[in-house]
Amino acid sequence: MAVSELAIKIKNILIEEFGKDYGIYFSILSAIAREKTLEAKANVFLRVTGE
Repeated sequence: MAVSELAIKIKNILIEEFGKDYGIYFSILSAIAREKTLEAKANVFLRVTGE
């Protein structure tokens, strides 16, 4: 199985599991991958407000 085929399968599983909010999950994974692990840095990266 090619890497791109695996990526598509993983994306489809996440969409099934998280529904329309799967983009939020991808954003969180992206923040972690970019070492934005401190809450303040992650909130800025994810554009989270204190509401």
